[in-house]
Amino acid sequence: MIMQKVIKVEEQSKEETLINLLCSQPPSRTLIFVSTKHKADHLDDILYNEFLPCISLHGDRNQKERELALQAFKSGRSPILVATSLAARGLDVKDVLHIINFDLCDDIDEYVHRIGRTARAGNPGLATTFYTDGDYVIAPQLTKLLLECNQEVPEFLNEFLPNVDNISYEKDFVDPDTYEQQHPLAMTSSDRQYNDGYRNSRPSETS
Repeated sequence: MIMQKVIKVEEQSKEETLINLLCSQPPSRTLIFVSTKHKADHLDDILYNEFLPCISLHGDRNQKERELALQAFKSGRSPILVATSLAARGLDVKDVLHIINFDLCDDIDEYVHRIGRTARAGNPGLATTFYTDGDYVIAPQLTKLLLECNQEVPEFLNEFLPNVDNISYEKDFVDPDTYEQQHPLAMTSSDRQYNDGYRNSRPSETS
C-alpha cells in the first residue's frame, strides 16, 4: 500500500524541508518530482552540497546522459533522483520506496501516476507531497482522493472536503495495478526493497 502524506510548506522553505526530510529517514531509493528542468538541476546541486547522493533527469539530457543517470539511480550509487514528470515518463525502476512531490502537479491523474512509482506488487511505499497556497487548483481532487484511499486529510485541506455522499471507501490504498485501466498513466507492478542509510553515511566536510 501507499501511505500518502501532505505537508504544507512555504515556497521559500521547500529546500530546507526536503533536506530535513531526507536526513530524518533511513536511506532508500527516492524519486523527487519538480516542475521545471532548471529546478531539477538546481535541486540536484543543493542536495549534492549537502552530501546527499543524487542525480537529476530532465528533457535537456541527451541519450547518453539519460542512460548514465538511470544507471546511477538503479544501481543505488545515486539513490535520489530529481526529475520532471515528462522525463520520468516510461521510467520503470524497481525498489523505489519514497516518492516526493517537491512541486505538486495540477492534475490528479498525473499525481496518481507519480505516486504509482512506489509500492509495486502490493508492497508498502511512501508518497510525500509538499503543498503550498499556490496548489489550490488540485486541492479538491487531492482531498477527495485522500478520503477515498483512507488516508489522513491534513487540517489545512479541510475547506476542500467534498460531500461525504460522493465518497467511495472501496479502496484502502492506491494500487497502481487496479488503477491501470481507469488511469492510463498507471504503471505495472514491480518489486521493492529497503536500503541502508543516509544520515549516518553522509561524509564529513573534511573527507
